[in-house]
Amino acid sequence: MKMTKVQKKRMLRVARALRESPNPKGFTMSCYVDPNFCGTPACALGHYGSRRDLQKTLKVQIFADKVTARLVFCSDGVPAYYDDEKIMEHFGIDYEQTLDLFGPDGCGKAKTPAKAADFIEDFVLSN
Repeated sequence: MKMTKVQKKRMLRVARALRESPNPKGFTMSCYVDPNFCGTPACALGHYGSRRDLQKTLKVQIFADKVTARLVFCSDGVPAYYDDEKIMEHFGIDYEQTLDLFGPDGCGKAKTPAKAADFIEDFVLSN
């Protein structure tokens, strides 16, 4: 799938959010928010969703129990999963690409936000 300039910019904002991670040690591609629940983002989409200064499409919703967090679409409050059709449309990627980028083993099984950002930047350059 061919990404537009706008979609590439969005993807690069994901990389920027990762590079500016408030808690790099809490990074994991297995959940949206740090599993130790300090309230900081964990995965690539969690970083993007937590940055209202970079985008207005997704937001992290933290529940009152302080244990549960999810991403929701700002337009309708519907939960956003990494393989959601709206996520694919937002970034101009297909199902396989969304798995490679945002799945539990996404960003080349990155273990740090910097490695995830590198992966995403390389992806944008190759598309």
